[in-house]
Order: sequence, then structure tokens, then C-alpha cells
Amino acid sequence: MEIGYDSKIGENTFISRECTIGDNVKIKGNTSIETGAKIGPENQIEKDNLIGRNFRSREKCSIGVSCHIKTNVTFGADVEILHNVRISEHTLIKDGVHISTHAQIESNCKIQENVKIDTNVYIGTMTTIKKNSTIAENSSIARNAIIGENVTIGENVVIDHDAKIPYNFRVKEGQKISAKMSKIIKESRDKMSQAFEQIKDSKIH
Repeated sequence: MEIGYDSKIGENTFISRECTIGDNVKIKGNTSIETGAKIGPENQIEKDNLIGRNFRSREKCSIGVSCHIKTNVTFGADVEILHNVRISEHTLIKDGVHISTHAQIESNCKIQENVKIDTNVYIGTMTTIKKNSTIAENSSIARNAIIGENVTIGENVVIDHDAKIPYNFRVKEGQKISAKMSKIIKESRDKMSQAFEQIKDSKIH
């Protein structure tokens, strides 16, 4: 076990062998960190957390109270996790992601840079959320979905399995988007883009 300069470990915290704790890390009490974890510098970990094997985090991440982070989860820099969040195995969370309370992220997900996930959001296994997207509270995204860049998903939305939401799209509050509907949305957008290109070309010529 390696613990960096000026790091502070709270009472009743268990840190397994072969863990590395960076400089200026603060870990509060009643937390368990399992074998092979590497906590980056200036991380803040609140009390009552369970952090699984081979967890990785870069600098300036924070984890709230009573979170469960399972095996082989990786955080980029400046990731903020609030209270009572569960993140399952083999999930990658990139720089600047914010995950609010009571969110649940299943295994093998990829959450790209600067994504914001609100309270009580569920993300199914093998889902990708691309950068700068926002998922509002009480929404659910089923397995193997792809949420494009700069997408906004409103409150109480259901995204069905295998759906692919195109970039810059806004899903209104309370909508349900199936895989078939997402394909229609993409095809419609592609046709509009082609029409705009044809208009632009006609003006040039």
C-alpha cells in the first residue's frame, strides 16, 4: 500500500493491499477500498463508501456518501459523484462528468466528457453517452443505447434498448423513444441536412 503526501484517512476505513493513494487525498470513515485501486491526487471520498477492485481515478475527483463503485471502474479527472450512486463493473467515466444522487449506472457503460446525469437516473448496461450531454432526473436509458454529443434528455424520459439518439437532439419531458423511432429521427435529420447542402450548393452555382 502506498499513501501519498498529506493524505488523510478517516476512522474505520479499510484499504486493501496493492492500493495506491495519491497526494492530498481525503477519505472519510467507514469506507472500504479493495485490492488494486489507484486513487488520484486531490480526490475527496466521503464516508460509507465501497470501492471495488482495480478502481482508477485521476486528479480532483469527488465521491459522495454511501456510493458503491464496483470492479474495474475508471474515472477521468474532475469527476463528481454525489450521494447514493451505484456504478457497476467495467464502466468508464471520462473527465468533467457530474452524476447526481441515487443514479444507477450498469456495467460496461462509457460516459464521455462533461456529461451531466441528474437525480434518480438509470443507465442500462453497454450504453454510451457522448460528450456534453445532459440527462434530467427520473429518466431511464435501457441497455446498448447510444446518446449522441450535446443531447438534452428531459425529465421522466424513457430511452428504449438499442436506441441511438443523434447529436444536438432534445428529447422532451416524458417522452419514450424506441429504437425504431430513433432511426426515424436520424433519417429525418439526415434528409434535412442533405436538403440544406443542396440549397447551399445551388446558391454557390
